[in-house]
Amino acid sequence: MKYLICTAFIILYTAIGGKLAIAQQTSNKSTSEVQKVWLKALQGSESLVSFYTKNSGVLIGDSLYVGWDKIESQIQKVYTWQFENYTSEETFQLRDNQKFELGSYQTRDGKTYSTIIGWRKGAEWKKELEIWYEKTFSGTQEDRVERERGIWEKHSNQHRPDLIVKELASRNGKYFNRGKEYHRDEIASAYSYMNDKSYSIKLTALKVVQVDESTIFDIGTFDVGGKGLYTLIWKKEDGEWKLLLDFNF
Repeated sequence: MKYLICTAFIILYTAIGGKLAIAQQTSNKSTSEVQKVWLKALQGSESLVSFYTKNSGVLIGDSLYVGWDKIESQIQKVYTWQFENYTSEETFQLRDNQKFELGSYQTRDGKTYSTIIGWRKGAEWKKELEIWYEKTFSGTQEDRVERERGIWEKHSNQHRPDLIVKELASRNGKYFNRGKEYHRDEIASAYSYMNDKSYSIKLTALKVVQVDESTIFDIGTFDVGGKGLYTLIWKKEDGEWKLLLDFNF
C-alpha cells in the first residue's frame, strides 16, 4: 500500500511539477521578478497560463483573446518571435494591487514589440491584460488623439454612450471589463452606467505613444468622484482615429 501511494504521488507530482515550480517562483514576487520568470518560461516553451487570471485578455494583432485556453493557444505563436529580453519603461499606479506597465520586448532578429501589461495582485501579481504590437513608428510622440478622447468624454458626460459607439468605435471595437469582452454592437449597453444623470467623468492622459502608423497606446486616469486607470488603444481607419479597445481598473 505504501508503495502504491508513493508511486501515485510521484506520477501526480511529475504531471504537475512544471506548474508547481512556476507557482513557487512567482509567489510573493514583484512584477519585475514575475516578468523575468514569465520570459524564461516563454523561452523554454513552458505553459504560461499560471501568469494570467482565469479571465485575462491578450491583445495581439487587433484581436483580443480572453481566458486561459485562448491565451495559451495564441501565445504558442509568440515563440517564433524569439523574445530575447524585456525592458520596463514606465509604470502607472494608483492602488497597491493594480498598475499598468509600459514596456518593450526585443527579438533576436532586431525587432521591437511595444507592450502594455495590466497587473493585478491577489495572492500574487498576475497579468489581467497584455497588449503586443511591433513598434515601427519613430516620429515625435504627440497627443494625436486628444480630440477623440475629448469627444469620448463629452458624450459620456452627456449620457450618450450610443454616440461614443457611433462616432468613435472601430469596426473591430471592443470594451474589456471584468473579464468579459463586449464587441462593437454591445458596447453602448455595457456603457449603460453612463445613463445615470449624476454620472460625470474626467479623463487625463498620462502617456500617449504611437507604436506604428495606425496604432496608438493611450494610458491615463479617469475621475468619476474616485480615480482609476484606463488604457485605450486607438486605430487609424480611413484616415481617422477610432477606438479599438477600452480597458480600465
